[in-house]
Amino acid sequence: MLTWFNRDYTNKRKFRLRRRRKHTNLTDLPLDILVNILARLPVKSLYRIRRLSKILKNIVDDQSFVTLHTQLLTATNAVAEVPQLILTNNIGVTSFAAVQLFEYDGNSSLEKNKHAVVSQIGLTVNPWSNRQFVFCNLFFFTVENLSKYGSPYAVLFDPFKGEVLPLPMIDVQDPKECYGVYGMGFDHLTSTHKIIRVAVNTHNNMEAQVLVLGTSSWRKIPSVPPYLLSTSTSLLSANGDMHWLIHLVDEFSSKTESCIISFDFKKEEFYCTPHPIQSTRNMHLFILSGCMAFMAITGTQVEIWILKNYERKEWTREHAIDLLVHGRTLEDYSRIAGCGQWEHGIFFLDSRRNALFFDVRCDSIKDVTYPVLCPRPRSPVVNIVPSIHSCTPGLISLKHYGNVIDQEQMLFGVNNIWNPASSNGL
Repeated sequence: MLTWFNRDYTNKRKFRLRRRRKHTNLTDLPLDILVNILARLPVKSLYRIRRLSKILKNIVDDQSFVTLHTQLLTATNAVAEVPQLILTNNIGVTSFAAVQLFEYDGNSSLEKNKHAVVSQIGLTVNPWSNRQFVFCNLFFFTVENLSKYGSPYAVLFDPFKGEVLPLPMIDVQDPKECYGVYGMGFDHLTSTHKIIRVAVNTHNNMEAQVLVLGTSSWRKIPSVPPYLLSTSTSLLSANGDMHWLIHLVDEFSSKTESCIISFDFKKEEFYCTPHPIQSTRNMHLFILSGCMAFMAITGTQVEIWILKNYERKEWTREHAIDLLVHGRTLEDYSRIAGCGQWEHGIFFLDSRRNALFFDVRCDSIKDVTYPVLCPRPRSPVVNIVPSIHSCTPGLISLKHYGNVIDQEQMLFGVNNIWNPASSNGL
């Protein structure tokens, strides 16, 4: 790792040590020890450290270091990242999305992050564009089911850098007869990022394809999910794998059971992950303290379970929030559309443009109304749907995986800049 300047670093280190017999700096450490220390630091700290010296900047910016940091970030909770709150507005008909960082003030409102700017992305004028998932610092958007626009396409969007990476076009026989469910993860054997797509036609026949980020084509794999992923209520990437929480309805008893379908990017296989409890009420998956977490309502409690031991699939109940103690009712949680982690606890979203923020420090719950991001002037505003996401910062740069497009270009629609002749490449 970092062999391109390993020898130069060693020689300069010896020279510095000869000059400073009494005082030493961080860069006086052997390179392997220094890299090991840096790889366990959160992204926010790394961005500060890289400004201290050219040597540290070269280490942090090196792609092999980025890969090592991503391995620790996705495989374990060794990298203590404080999640950031991302507010998004999706305007349906224009397929326009605005993204901005916010901070919770501990009271009843979200405040704009003083360092944040609004990132905006426009896909194409149709009602079938949607955000599928968030992976570290990347948002994934797709356009499906529109035969007049040709094959379905997808993009990765980094709102922090304002970069968009169009992915290779997807070879589908008849786009209007098919839709796709996507996921993204990290293959620790090959140190590559991969995207999985499960295509389903009107007869519920499934086909799975994998794209290695940075390559030019999708590859069909033999494994398919044991159940349709279209019933998924929440999805996330954890421990390098992708996970979907789906609901199964028994045709005879009409009873509903939940199941977690996972995809192993190393083996490129689907499998079932057991979850801690069955509940007929609201259930969601989210990331808590770097681990996959499961939320369910049982009786008058909101239970939060964490999969701390991923290899053994052992769940631990982390919180049991008593609704009666906090003056809440089940109705307050009946409309929950998702949940996530903030700096000092967990937030729960509902469908009324507000959220409930649970503070673990003082065991309190507060109602929070979040603002609507204003789109650009003259942008038609139809069906604004705001939402909050818990985003984990990452060092991933889309520039390493293809020709990125500036978000300014995307505001005019991806079809205006897409080159059909290059559908097999980036």
